[in-house]
Amino acid sequence: MTSDSLGSLLYEAATLMLTGMLFVFAFLILLIFAVRALAVFCKRYPGADPITPVARKASQTKNNVGADGVDGKTLSIITAAIHQHRNTKK
Repeated sequence: MTSDSLGSLLYEAATLMLTGMLFVFAFLILLIFAVRALAVFCKRYPGADPITPVARKASQTKNNVGADGVDGKTLSIITAAIHQHRNTKK
């Protein structure tokens, strides 16, 4: 390799490096402005109020619901299915 070709290769590498760094820098600046614009938009237009759950009346809760939210009938069906699955030979 001659020094002329080495110099041109180094110049090309530096040019590519600077071009890439400028592209990434410009993209990050654009991203910062986009996030700030989105934050301003969200503050200006907050959207709908969150939906609050309605408490059930005592007459609506017919099944015996456990602490995990599964009623007794469903729990017994799941237990029977698991028992049957474990007892079947594969």
